[in-house]
Amino acid sequence: MIGKRSLYILKLILNNPDITTHEIQQKTNLSKRQVNYSIDNINQWLTDNHYNAIEKISGGKLILLDNVQDIISDLLKGNIDYVFDEEERQKIIFFYLYLHNQNISLFHLVDLLEVSRGTVTDDLKKLNKKLSSFKLSIKYSRENGYQLIGEETDIFYAMINFIVEVISYEEALYIIQLVLDKQASHLFYDFRKQLNQELSKDQLIISDNNIHIITYTFVFYLLRKSMISLPNKEKFWFKLNENSEFKLSKKILQAKNIFDLNDVEVLTALILSYSTKTVIKDSKEQAMIDQIIASVLERLNKTYAIAFKDRERIFGQLRMHIRPAINRMYFNFPMVNPLKDQILTKYGHIYTIIEDLFQQLNIDVIKSISEDDLAYLTIHFATFIKDTKDTDNYKLTGVIVCPSGIGVSVLLRNELTKLFPQVNFLKNVSVGQLNEVIKEIDVVFSTVLIETDKPLFIVNPVMNNIDKANLLKHFNKRFANMMMKETININSLMMIIEKYSDVKDKKGLMRELSYLLSAPTNQILIRKEQPMLSEITNNKLIQLKVEAKDWKEAIQKSAEVMKEEGKITDDYIRAMINNTESNGPYIVITKHVALPHARPEDGVIETAIGITTLKEPVVFGHELHDPVKYVFCLSTVDNNSHLKALAELVDLLDDVHFYELLEKAEEPQEILNYIKGKEG
Repeated sequence: MIGKRSLYILKLILNNPDITTHEIQQKTNLSKRQVNYSIDNINQWLTDNHYNAIEKISGGKLILLDNVQDIISDLLKGNIDYVFDEEERQKIIFFYLYLHNQNISLFHLVDLLEVSRGTVTDDLKKLNKKLSSFKLSIKYSRENGYQLIGEETDIFYAMINFIVEVISYEEALYIIQLVLDKQASHLFYDFRKQLNQELSKDQLIISDNNIHIITYTFVFYLLRKSMISLPNKEKFWFKLNENSEFKLSKKILQAKNIFDLNDVEVLTALILSYSTKTVIKDSKEQAMIDQIIASVLERLNKTYAIAFKDRERIFGQLRMHIRPAINRMYFNFPMVNPLKDQILTKYGHIYTIIEDLFQQLNIDVIKSISEDDLAYLTIHFATFIKDTKDTDNYKLTGVIVCPSGIGVSVLLRNELTKLFPQVNFLKNVSVGQLNEVIKEIDVVFSTVLIETDKPLFIVNPVMNNIDKANLLKHFNKRFANMMMKETININSLMMIIEKYSDVKDKKGLMRELSYLLSAPTNQILIRKEQPMLSEITNNKLIQLKVEAKDWKEAIQKSAEVMKEEGKITDDYIRAMINNTESNGPYIVITKHVALPHARPEDGVIETAIGITTLKEPVVFGHELHDPVKYVFCLSTVDNNSHLKALAELVDLLDDVHFYELLEKAEEPQEILNYIKGKEG
């Protein structure tokens, strides 16, 4: 039997030839003893399945002696005696009760999970507690056994929430397989195949994960034979039966002799919520979505000094995400973003700004947008903010396989394009589409294990610098010979080196030089971090209890010290005032707070923020947030360098103690110390 931790370590070994025990410890934060225990566990599974055990060689390297693709094939087929953890067992119990709604005893669950009666009893108690948030409970009676108690619509919503959570696990296959019998499994695979075919005909785009969400949810719904009521159906922005997804759902179900209107509406709602489609030009739907996007971009520009040039591309990409996100909000369908924590770690400064922006927008339909959807939107904006450059110096053709949504795959493509300028990346594909392009490519990058004869690199969807360094190392090792043959720079360097020195290992030196020179984007790994707020302000830029007769003088006095400190020019000060006169008090971003700024080309010398408190508040003309008492004057040299500091400021403006300090501070250093204290 193999548990989640051991399975993760096995995947690390499969994807990282010559990985060491120490490297696994670093990547997993496990002790040497824990890693060795997991390797013993893996070796037991390997030998049970007629493979050789992992071999340890000098330097602690771990070597798989068998064909890696054979092992991957077994894992993907579910040929593994997997040990479920507590969370997974609870979901299995729920799914089992959902599909078998009578005569389920404790013995059935013990036999299903292969754990003790005490463990199952404990799992039932914890699951019951979770289900209370859906207004559900699990009850036992001698006559009917364990049953889910509650309204069918609430039971359906608990089911879809658990399915969405499970699909985000790599171990989803093992969980679902356990509760579906052969007949149900056949129904699932048959329905998924037909759905894929019809979606492609209708030009709907859907990720691998989302096709599983739609299919499992609807198959479970059909198997339970329940009647549910979709919320907000009457308030939906257009009638369900007037869109192409309804016609598509009707066609799919009629082919299976299913004619119930409720079933068609449920499938329609699922497709609308978990697929993307080019919005019909000049439609009511496009007008509504474009209004949201335009409001977002305008506020990013005017409030946060973030401007975008390629608006057509941005509108197109955001429509693809916002449309299903709005539909999910209408139908109360969940979205679990398994990358949320990684996104917040890497792009937390952008997330903070996007979250603040959506909270401030007065648009009803997006007021309840989830944190998970905001995290997906964050990676869209991360790709817009980052500049990418194309190159014609391609040596290889590659493809990226990403089961997650569009935003994740676009972000990953941007990162890999920068890391590997020598690779011409084709359009991203799903797992099922890989065979369509397999003859055209030399290398595959994937976020999940897949079967392929091509060189395969498993990548983290949101890579940190260590991930990038390891990926570069393994890529350059795998393609070192090709890179050396085609790189004139290395040969030229070797001629110079050999002229002035005695080279003992020519091939080894060329390999090392190839690793160094074939990744010109190594600068990504050592790029300077965006400055924190305390690094772009100082005591001289902080002014307390300044007198100003009106908003113009408030901006002028706040900006004057920035000019004196060499951060901006007189032209920039004039531009801030002119922009406010032309566009209105958009710079008043929250109660009593103004954030004046202009474009970098208007006279920015250096990224900075000046902090000014006014002795008496002044009117800027903002209907909700006047009068202004605090002026944060911003200058930024580009779209990107100020974002981390700006995210800090957004957090501070939600901190009541910060305002108290602004009021009572006698010295600028007090404010600077508070900012540094918040930064840790």
